[in-house]
Amino acid sequence: MSISPDIERPRIAASRRLWPVLAIAAGAVLACAMGARAWSHWLAQPLMVKACSTARGEQSEVQLDDGSRLWLDGATRLEVRYYPTRREVTLFDGQVLFAVQEDAARPFQVRAGPLRATVTGARFAVRHAPDAAHHEQVHVAVEQGRVRVDNVTAKSADHAVQLTAGQQVWGTAHGVSAVSLLAGADVAPWRW
Repeated sequence: MSISPDIERPRIAASRRLWPVLAIAAGAVLACAMGARAWSHWLAQPLMVKACSTARGEQSEVQLDDGSRLWLDGATRLEVRYYPTRREVTLFDGQVLFAVQEDAARPFQVRAGPLRATVTGARFAVRHAPDAAHHEQVHVAVEQGRVRVDNVTAKSADHAVQLTAGQQVWGTAHGVSAVSLLAGADVAPWRW
């Protein structure tokens, strides 16, 4: 049995009209995938990088682009990186008092050894004291606002604690201590 030429022609014509539609759809999918990848790459690139350090016995005040202020004690090293969706500080060693400008769209994170302190706006101090044997002890004390502290080496997020003014925690690679109270003057007693 053969197909009549009158039936075959509409199928071929419909097929010829379908190919451009399929090509446009494939191009749109490809463009969306490339756009998503470019957006992801853009979010991963820092908008600003700033390294700060002080010598032993020296203290320094640093004003950041967003209005946040840092007071570094002696023998302190840190790096600030601002991304489109977050602000990050890596405290390698030393101690810093942070006065973070509030920005709910870009949380401010301080990474010090095994701990991460996250705020949207607060005034708090972090002390990171690694020793020669690479035992890291981190102290976080809050003067004003709220600070979420979690252990980045922990397997689950239920090790996080929420600190408010007048509270402090200590942390190591093994976990975070219980929250304890402190006087406001004890948040950063080293500050001049």
